[in-house]
Amino acid sequence: KAVNNNEYTICDNEKGYQLKFTNGTLEIIAIKNDNIKIEETKPYFNKFYRELVKKIIIGKGITEIADYAFEDYKNLEQIVISDSVSKIPSLAFLGKEEYDSFGCPKLSSIIVDKNNKNYKSIDGVLFTYDMKTLLKYPQAKPDLYYEVDARAKNIGDHAFSRVNKLQCLKVGENCRSVGEFAFLNISALR
Repeated sequence: KAVNNNEYTICDNEKGYQLKFTNGTLEIIAIKNDNIKIEETKPYFNKFYRELVKKIIIGKGITEIADYAFEDYKNLEQIVISDSVSKIPSLAFLGKEEYDSFGCPKLSSIIVDKNNKNYKSIDGVLFTYDMKTLLKYPQAKPDLYYEVDARAKNIGDHAFSRVNKLQCLKVGENCRSVGEFAFLNISALR
């Protein structure tokens, strides 16, 4: 139901979650149980509402985020992930058409609840909890230089895909593997 352009609530009982949009923030909340997968959210919101979203909060009870869940949220700046999330695929932040879609071009920060046992974020960058894999560097993180944490042994698929500001990247000697599409369409890296 739409209250006005600043407030909108959708409840999908079949999938078990509610999407609540208020003043630029989209909150996704589990309503049935504690084992809910976030599918693509695009069908719930027309282009007008997707363009108003600046922050997404993944609430408690949500355990999995699907591929392309945040496709084409063109003004999304921050994602906050609760402690219940246990699966985030490498394609969650990108579009289905790797070369035609821009994913989340203004995403500058991914924040993970400190009690999450599967993931953590360091300075807005998404890692596995054990810090062995860098999963996602936000597309619009404002840094020109980034040094991958020395504990990271892997750079995940699409970790730096479509990053638009980063010009210099330092990867430590502990890094043993780089995902196949880790640097897909990265424009400024030298």
